[in-house]
Amino acid sequence: MLQADQVNAASIALTRLVRLEFPELDNVSVMRVGIDTQLFSEALPTPWPRPYVLSLRRLEASKQVDHVIRAFAEPPLNDKDVDLLIAGDGQQAGKLQRLTRELGLEERVQFFGEVDIQCAASLMKGATLATVVSKAEGGGLVNVEAQAAGTPVLATRVGGISEYLGGEKGAYYICDTNAVPLASAIWRCLSDDTLRNSLITHGLKHAKSFETRYLVEGYVEVYRSLARSTRSLKFKPWSQLTKNLWDAFRDITRTSRQRTQEISVTKPPDLDGLGNPADRWWYTRSEVFNNKTWSVTEGQAIRTLRTEYGDEVVRGVLAEAAEWGRTEASELSVYAESMQEEVGAS
Repeated sequence: MLQADQVNAASIALTRLVRLEFPELDNVSVMRVGIDTQLFSEALPTPWPRPYVLSLRRLEASKQVDHVIRAFAEPPLNDKDVDLLIAGDGQQAGKLQRLTRELGLEERVQFFGEVDIQCAASLMKGATLATVVSKAEGGGLVNVEAQAAGTPVLATRVGGISEYLGGEKGAYYICDTNAVPLASAIWRCLSDDTLRNSLITHGLKHAKSFETRYLVEGYVEVYRSLARSTRSLKFKPWSQLTKNLWDAFRDITRTSRQRTQEISVTKPPDLDGLGNPADRWWYTRSEVFNNKTWSVTEGQAIRTLRTEYGDEVVRGVLAEAAEWGRTEASELSVYAESMQEEVGAS
């Protein structure tokens, strides 16, 4: 970090932390992270039989998802027809599931695990309330996503949360996240229509300022300013560990180039014209899984996919298959339909 020409942080709160850790950096600017507001505002709500509160978080101790679970076992929430949906994964996943069973909340608390961005948007759009009761948070982009979806937010004021929410009108803030006061706060957000409407109105307006297409020009300008004074720097390791990592990185890069050259020669002609995704997929198959044979049937499977879906979709299919180790050509069709929908949507 000390060798960087410029250091940016995602919130004012984070700039303070950077300066505390590195007093030498006296000019740390704020570069906020953006979202696709349209994705969240136009998402189809997740169908669910009852109203639900959403916790869309990494399942780590600092996120305090356990406090939200405990709140559902306390009045005034314990006898209400409202569920808690938890989306995300992390070190505390097993512990939180055990807590749910111990409190007898299996019917009302549901775990979705890690979800993709489309599923996250649908869950947020359908939620009656989003909870973000962290002990620490750099910015809390999930708060802005909730606002874009028209979902009220209950949050703590730590870190950059209130900054990202747009101040006091952006959420119903709490200081005490213990089970009983948190249960009361959640119920108020669910039952007070005046409060809910106020939070939704402010949130929808505020979220627009985090639209990626508005923020991206700031990032572009950073690169423009650095390009004007660009200088070629040789990396200088500041410890034996960083030297070892740098040497390993250079070795991997050289090996990768050599393998790419080998792949381009040895891969089957049925993959010609499909670019780097085909190279990656063939390398995964032939080198990682040691399957270098290629049958007529597999060639036909690839040709059928290219004819039916087009090369753009097939490139996406191969990239996804390489990522997940799906190396049989006959299995690739499982990705094609969803990949075609993504390409069509874009």
